[in-house]
Amino acid sequence: RLRGRVVIALRPEDVLADPPAFLFARGFAQARGFRLLLGGLTPLLARAFPAETTGFEHMELGWDEVLAGTALAALGLPAERTVLSGVDSPAALDWARGQGIALVTGRLARPA
Repeated sequence: RLRGRVVIALRPEDVLADPPAFLFARGFAQARGFRLLLGGLTPLLARAFPAETTGFEHMELGWDEVLAGTALAALGLPAERTVLSGVDSPAALDWARGQGIALVTGRLARPA
């Protein structure tokens, strides 16, 4: 009954600490219908973990003022799979909406 509803979050340092264990865990989770989220991404880390090849259904990008002048596409993150965290300011919410990001967390995160 939980197939497709459970999301398991991993951080980049966990993936990099033991790549073979990550590949095993990714296969295990996907075989059971669990979705994976790569959390704690910065613009630099987003470029190091291409969304198309990592096997994560969602990528969590932390809001940072540096993002204000950056296009999401330049980071290689698809809007429909990106979660913007730290949406505590109107600037963060405006940027997320402008990039087509529908999944946000933070004090200003609420349905549009």
